[in-house]
Amino acid sequence: MKAVILILSILSFFQLFSQSGKNRIEFQKNNKDLFGFDRYSNGLWSEEYANNELNGALNFKVAYKSLAKNKAGFVNVHYLDVDSIDLKLVKVEIHSTKESVVFSRIDKQHFELSLPAKNEDYTVDVVYNSFVIGQIDVIVYDLQIKKIALVPMNGAVLRKDSIERQLNSMLFAANVRFEVQILPDFSAKEFSKMKKLSRTSLNREKYTLQMRSIRDLYLIENPKFDKSVPLIFVVPEFEDPLRTEYGVMNKALGFVSNRNIARNILRFYLTGALGGKYVDEEFPIRKGVTNNLLDVNDGLELRKSQWELIRNGTLVISYNDDYEHVITNNGIVAYYSWKLNPDGSICIKNGSFLASINRPFKKNTYSYHLEINTFFYKTLFTIYGKPINLIHILGVVLLLFVWIWLGRKLRKWLKTKYQRSRIFRFLSRLTQWTAMVFTIYFFILLVDYGYSMFEVKNGNIEEFEGKSVSKVQQLLAENMHPKKLEEKRICSEIIVEKAGNYDMLQRSAVLYFDAKTVNGKVKNLQLKSTSNKLIVSSLNLNEKVQSHYLVLTETDEDGQKKERLYNHLGIELTKKANLRDPAKRILLFVNGYRPTSLGNSIEQNISDIKNKGLEFPNSYNQVFAYDRYNYWHPWNAIDDLFKERINPSDIYYVDGHHSVETSNHRSLINFTTISATYPKRCQNQRRHHCHYMSSVKGKLLGSRRIESYKAHRRRSNKNGFEKRRSAGRIAGRNILQLLNERPNFSKNDTLFIIAHSMGYAYSLGVVDVLKDKISLGEYYILAAENAGGGKVSLRDWQAVFQYGSKFNEKSREYPCLQDGIAPQTAVGGLGEDQRLYIPKENYKQKGFFDSHFVGYYTWVFEISEGKKGWVRQH
Repeated sequence: MKAVILILSILSFFQLFSQSGKNRIEFQKNNKDLFGFDRYSNGLWSEEYANNELNGALNFKVAYKSLAKNKAGFVNVHYLDVDSIDLKLVKVEIHSTKESVVFSRIDKQHFELSLPAKNEDYTVDVVYNSFVIGQIDVIVYDLQIKKIALVPMNGAVLRKDSIERQLNSMLFAANVRFEVQILPDFSAKEFSKMKKLSRTSLNREKYTLQMRSIRDLYLIENPKFDKSVPLIFVVPEFEDPLRTEYGVMNKALGFVSNRNIARNILRFYLTGALGGKYVDEEFPIRKGVTNNLLDVNDGLELRKSQWELIRNGTLVISYNDDYEHVITNNGIVAYYSWKLNPDGSICIKNGSFLASINRPFKKNTYSYHLEINTFFYKTLFTIYGKPINLIHILGVVLLLFVWIWLGRKLRKWLKTKYQRSRIFRFLSRLTQWTAMVFTIYFFILLVDYGYSMFEVKNGNIEEFEGKSVSKVQQLLAENMHPKKLEEKRICSEIIVEKAGNYDMLQRSAVLYFDAKTVNGKVKNLQLKSTSNKLIVSSLNLNEKVQSHYLVLTETDEDGQKKERLYNHLGIELTKKANLRDPAKRILLFVNGYRPTSLGNSIEQNISDIKNKGLEFPNSYNQVFAYDRYNYWHPWNAIDDLFKERINPSDIYYVDGHHSVETSNHRSLINFTTISATYPKRCQNQRRHHCHYMSSVKGKLLGSRRIESYKAHRRRSNKNGFEKRRSAGRIAGRNILQLLNERPNFSKNDTLFIIAHSMGYAYSLGVVDVLKDKISLGEYYILAAENAGGGKVSLRDWQAVFQYGSKFNEKSREYPCLQDGIAPQTAVGGLGEDQRLYIPKENYKQKGFFDSHFVGYYTWVFEISEGKKGWVRQH
């Protein structure tokens, strides 16, 4: 009898609630509860909601509810496709403890759950007649405080209390509160007539020139601004009528419209500062079907994944996009600018020498300017950025005509000379077209070389005429020489303004000035000479320089002379010039390839590479005192871990990024192809099925089954490796400047290097320059790309270690665990005593991408003291 009753109960249950895979009940938001609620709907983001399965089939999707720590809440339950339910058969309980949850009927089809206050997450089961018919995960959040700074432009009126109230009402779901700082109005003359912000990049990878100008001028005029918070400019509106906010992904600088400002700020914070995606970026066809905050409609809802992003997303305070050239205080060419009086003397500002001499930045080359004064070299149009002029067109047309005419003449002669001339005529065509291609190619190179005749090296720059000093400096910063990466000797470029015109002067590294002073104030200032030797008689200096200097000779009203020595930053070195140089520990981070993705995971990075097929320009070979490209710090703050161990005096970052064509993959197409076909990490680490894979489709035979190990590209790209190493030498020259305000001051310093991926080859170039000018300490190489392309001398270093996956010929790990981006062969000069492999227990941090990801190399710091590979505590 009991068995019959049980069978009838089961049949009754399935008859009442069977929905062919659909949920039997539906959780709904309760209006009494201010915190977050999220359930699967609209068929979107399916992977974000956990599945509850019954007999291998989908039973329902789990819903999510957020609460503040130790705060109770409410959620409603709606029965689907039934008029009523017997509450006597309903039980609601906490999944892990079976603690009962109070519930009460609202009407025939709804009842209300009273969620208990807890200090940790829990799951609630809704049980009907012993079957779980619904489940909701309750996420318990403690309060987080976030800060942002708003800059109103051109008189925009902002009310702090109102903005905070609206922002925080939307953020109850994540239990986050924003503290808003409203900075003084920014009404610069250059932007006083600005009504709309110009159109922005669709992929959100770049700031517009207008946005960069606003940012740069603001930071110049407000140097004491707190640079630890996201900075948001409030503008009237955008030129694109559908745009209400804009921020480059994972950058902390944004622009928002004043209309519905709180919503715009939060949209920027999620998509710009935290790198989230708009709904129409993820689902272009389905946009507008949700009430999500990031959809194209006016919705305010947030998903659970967005609660987590707001609370735990990687927020890196960087105001520059990854495509722009950021000015620095190191480089082979020091830039200066000043204004001349009618008598040729330098215009004095505030009676100060340093205020009168602008020192905006350094670069590795002179700026590049063409003053084309002949019609034939005027640019008619460009092809992939290459200017095409009339000589190009006329020459190519003429060469085509000549070679076609010669070919016809040759084949006519062959036909009369030889009776069976078909093979000769075929060879003549092959020769003709080959010669024609090479002739045209070398002709274009010759014409391009002709542009050097019009390059301005000294004299008037017409393109600067009538522009402000700040605009000229911005144009100079963005001006990259198209034909060279560095100047052979350190030097200076001076931009002199007179009556609205600008002249460029190329000069030596040391500038000598004469000044007349009255009561300590400069009254007359002139550039006396320039030199590559630093000569200051009062300091007993007479030496060849390794950096840039300004020497000022002051003559007071009594005729007394005094010499002062400054560096390019404007720091006076007069009293420091002959002081003893303290020994320093120098830590250098050298990053590798930077993908054109700003995602929060390595998988998202690689996915964006495949979709965009784009690459950043090769490194500008400059040195930064911070993680300029956010390559290290966002990923488990791995740079901080090295800093804590090495305890350096000075820290520098250089960019080893170069195109994939310099790697063993040799092209982005090769890389994306193998990454798409290479076996993923096997789920069961005891049973591997990754030994074979389908090869790339061949031209003749199509795809075939090959050993996975053989898919790795191990043939060394020697030219690409040397290209990166040569670029590293430029960075080495710049580091040498930073370490040597006086020649040979780096002799008693010790260099420590952390290099990742492509950064290995680049770091060897740095070492080429520095090795005889500094002591070499410890060298840590993470996941080296083309490891065998170079060689490290163990005699030069105190310690050298290579870390990565195990790819030795005799003993190697399974294919699915290998680093596919850079197969980890041995660095030249290193043996097994210097090699460390990713630990076995880090199984889930191995694979084609994961074994290469710099953020997973924190295991290096788990190596015991004194063991092989230990990063020594200094």
